[in-house]
Amino acid sequence: MGELLSGFWVAGDEKGGRERDRLIRLLAVDDDPDTLELIWAIIHLRGLPFEVRTAGDGSEAYSAVLSFRPEIVVLNYEMPQVDGIALCEQIVQESRIPRPKLILNSAIGPSEIWTKALEAGADRFLPVPFTPENLLAILQDLAGYED
Repeated sequence: MGELLSGFWVAGDEKGGRERDRLIRLLAVDDDPDTLELIWAIIHLRGLPFEVRTAGDGSEAYSAVLSFRPEIVVLNYEMPQVDGIALCEQIVQESRIPRPKLILNSAIGPSEIWTKALEAGADRFLPVPFTPENLLAILQDLAGYED
C-alpha cells in the first residue's frame, strides 16, 4: 500500500505510478479516517498520478490548502468546526493561491446540498456512499486526463 506520513500519501504503483511530468496535488478532507483511507486506496490501486494529503476537519484543511496548494480538494459536507460549504467559500475567496477544483461529498441528498455547494463554489458533488468509478470519473475529468 502507499505510505502515510502525517497526513501525506503518495499514490502510484510499485513502479512509481504513471509516467507524468508531475503529480497532481489532491487534498482529501473528512473527519472519518476510513473515508480518507478509502479515497487514497481508490487512487493508489488505480495508479493515478496524485500526491494525496489529508485533513480531519475544515480548520486543518484551510491551513493545508494554503501550504500544500492542492489542485483538487475532495471535502465532506458535515465536519466539525468548519463545514464543507463554509470551507468552499473560504477557499474560493482566498486570493493568495490558485483556486483548486472543489468536490463536495455528502450522505445528504444532492438536491438538498447541491444548490448550496454550487453557490459556495463547489465544482462537483459526490454522493456518499460513492463508488470508486464515481470518484475516479470526477477526478479524471477535473484533472484533465483520460484513463
